[in-house]
Amino acid sequence: LSCLELTVALDDPKAAYINNWIRLAAEKQVERMDIHICNRDPKTGKRISNGASPMMELGDSIFSCENLTVLTVQYIQLPKMPTNFGVFRSLKALRYAGIPNLDDAMFEGFMDLCPHLQDLGILRCLGLKNLNIRSSNLMWIHLGALRPDISLQMTCPRLMEIGLIDSGQYAGLKWLKLLQEISRAESVKKVILQNYNTGNAVNPGMPSIIVLNSFPGLEELTIHGQCFQVSILYLQVKYS
Repeated sequence: LSCLELTVALDDPKAAYINNWIRLAAEKQVERMDIHICNRDPKTGKRISNGASPMMELGDSIFSCENLTVLTVQYIQLPKMPTNFGVFRSLKALRYAGIPNLDDAMFEGFMDLCPHLQDLGILRCLGLKNLNIRSSNLMWIHLGALRPDISLQMTCPRLMEIGLIDSGQYAGLKWLKLLQEISRAESVKKVILQNYNTGNAVNPGMPSIIVLNSFPGLEELTIHGQCFQVSILYLQVKYS
């Protein structure tokens, strides 16, 4: 079995069988896995729960999937790491979204299990306060919808791309702080800034754009979001 994708609503009785499927996938030496617990009704779009603390927990059978190359987990609690587990030797891409119990210590513990990780995505994980990313192989990092007061430390000598995705009028202020902390990375070639709030937001992108000048190796800049129109004009005037 090369790929297993499971998507189920939080209030669906079939959600209880998620870990049975994972055990089966582990036996079949699955390589790619995407576990998504939906907290909205697919027909009405209404929220099933508050989405902040879903009760379902991913079983420790995930640690039996030794051949994983890509793992995505969304809106489900992570299990505690068994003391006798080695490492995910083949895992190249890891993506977290809406994991309520992912804190700083658990994140660093999972990172230690992935020595060959190249692609990391973290979205809506509000338990992270002091995000410390250390990896000798990471090349792509995408962060979004984290705590406004989060601090970030990175030791990733091969990092090529950083993406910051967020909504709201204060996204740019958070990006400013994060970009300042990582702008010394000489290996970064591409920066992506995406604000998915297309309403009448105060332009938050201006200070972030200015900080981009300090990336010594920057070759490509991608900006999404209506609120960046003024920033783009600013770039054209100043650097044309």
